Amino acid sequence: MIWPRDFSQWKAPDVAFGIEFKAVRTGRTLYDPGLNAYTRWVAQAADYTHTNWDGYGRRLILCCPGVVSALKGYAGTRDARGDLLVAKRLMGQLGVGELVLRWGQGLTILFNGERVWSERGGVSKGKYWSLRARSGSR
Repeated sequence: MIWPRDFSQWKAPDVAFGIEFKAVRTGRTLYDPGLNAYTRWVAQAADYTHTNWDGYGRRLILCCPGVVSALKGYAGTRDARGDLLVAKRLMGQLGVGELVLRWGQGLTILFNGERVWSERGGVSKGKYWSLRARSGSR
């Protein structure tokens, strides 16, 4: 679990995130586990949002490195941009975000493709979003 040092800027006074790390690159060569591995990774992270973590309850989960960034390698068609947008939004609806390193922002937390927090920019959408794991009808 990770949580901010200062909760005062966040809408949720008890905000915390779980992180699901995966190694998608090994050594000096690019290791591509395939699209199936990426979808299993997101499914595993979504399963974790239904876990009652000791002392934290149910939490949103961040994939690190970002799954959508990794999927850009599969974006070989004209419609790929729309596909990636759907992937970002669907992940967000499932309670899965991304922890990525962005040029000019440093470490960044993304949900629905939008910046919630960044190392250099501080809290952004986290000021307005409750960031709680949801279940049931949407």
